[in-house]
Amino acid sequence: MVSTEGGFDAEEIVREMNKMERLRRENDSKLVEAFNGRRIQIADYLLPIAFSGDKVVEFLLVAEDGACVHTPVPPLNQLIHVTSNEAFEIEGLFTPVVVSGVISTSSSH
Repeated sequence: MVSTEGGFDAEEIVREMNKMERLRRENDSKLVEAFNGRRIQIADYLLPIAFSGDKVVEFLLVAEDGACVHTPVPPLNQLIHVTSNEAFEIEGLFTPVVVSGVISTSSSH
C-alpha cells in the first residue's frame, strides 16, 4: 500500500482487495486430487439430498453445521458428495457424522 501525502491510495487498496478475493475464489474451487482412490474417514455434517422413505441415502458432507446450499454456498472443495449403500436415519443437521470409504475426486462444474 502506497501512502500519499497524509493518506492512503484508495485505488491501490481496492485493487489489492479484488486480487485477494479472486485468489480466494480460485482456491475455493481447486480440486484436491491427492485423496483420489484412498480410503478415508472424516467427521463433518451432513446435508441430505436424497431419501428412501424417511431415511437418507445421499447427502453432501459439509464442514459447518447448518450449512446450506443457498446462502452462502460452501466452497466447492469443502463439499463431499456421499452415497450410502444402506438408508439410515439422522439425528439432526447439527449432529456430526463420521463417514468412511474410498473417495473419488471429480469436479461437477
